[in-house]
Amino acid sequence: MRRRLSVLLLSMAAASFFSAPLWALLPAYVESALRAPTTITGLLRAVSMATAGVVFAVGGAVADGLGSRRAYLIGLAALGSSGFVYLAAGLPLLLGLSILIGVGNAFLTTGGQSYLMRTAPDARIGTGASLYFISMILGQAAGSAVFGFVADHGGYRLMGWILVGGMAATILGAAMLLTDAERTERPGQGASSILAGYGDLLGRREIRWLLAVRFLPTCMWGASWVAIPYLMFVATGSNQTAGYYTMSTLLVAAAVQYPVGRWCDRVGPRRCVIFAASAIPVTSLVAALFVGSTTGLWLCGIAYTSAAWSLSTMMPPLMNTISTGEERGRIVGIAHVAWALGMGVGMYGAGWLLTFSAAAPFYVGTAFCLATVYCAWRVTRRGPVHVPS
Repeated sequence: MRRRLSVLLLSMAAASFFSAPLWALLPAYVESALRAPTTITGLLRAVSMATAGVVFAVGGAVADGLGSRRAYLIGLAALGSSGFVYLAAGLPLLLGLSILIGVGNAFLTTGGQSYLMRTAPDARIGTGASLYFISMILGQAAGSAVFGFVADHGGYRLMGWILVGGMAATILGAAMLLTDAERTERPGQGASSILAGYGDLLGRREIRWLLAVRFLPTCMWGASWVAIPYLMFVATGSNQTAGYYTMSTLLVAAAVQYPVGRWCDRVGPRRCVIFAASAIPVTSLVAALFVGSTTGLWLCGIAYTSAAWSLSTMMPPLMNTISTGEERGRIVGIAHVAWALGMGVGMYGAGWLLTFSAAAPFYVGTAFCLATVYCAWRVTRRGPVHVPS
């Protein structure tokens, strides 16, 4: 079990490292290299998220039917195309790559998280989830800093080829070293019975509140990934500044995740979910108030990112309490359909709102996050609910 989790965490860290520029440097690339407006950045990300939103359900079904490992490897293979974004110049090609990257993100997430839930002991799922997200965060943080420097000093084309080669090595290593998940994974179920299970999930009240908890704060998360790096680039004129901002926020968030995961294992996900959901609107509102200050926005972004990642860390433990082993791929899939819709709305909405005011995405996002607190209370108010097998 420990070896399986170690390979999963290392491959996730590598994939996050080599795909980090896709999120951190895309706004600057679109404006400075392609001479396109910020709405194009929002469009490309929205297309990717919309694709993922559709494919998440398929990825969850594949994870339950063929196994989490296979779903995860499919995701790595598709996400391997992310480096080509910085080698492409035409909008049609960029849109096609955005679709493929959306497919990759969907399978990587459903395969990776269901693999984690099927291999980590129930009593340590909070710690396991924190390490899973820490590996992702550290990979993104290091990649944002390193490739921000590469983009400034070597150009986007060199960076693109490095990303392509790095992802190819990651895919090969995971395919060779990652073994099938144990415990409740039972590949080979019929496709019709697996897909029909989504209707049963949607019929359960706690699942619907879970979907709201995934959608509403993710609208603000998607907006922040467009707005903050872009505002940093506008203020300083440097890709490296945007990269260092992303690195610093993710490093602080990574430091928070492990104690949050341990706390969750001790007290259960209920208190942790409500606490994280309550912290998000506070930090996003403060970010709106300090949007005119680069230093203030930087510090507020760190606080907001830590709160948002804390809530994400609570999702596997929370999903574990309201699902059986046979449906965990699908519950990850359906939860991430809501997540992808929120990302798409937030990303495209931020690109549009930035044309009116630098603070507009943060004020609108805060309103969404306030509603999250009520939804978090509803999904947890009776405590963990174990669905009978």
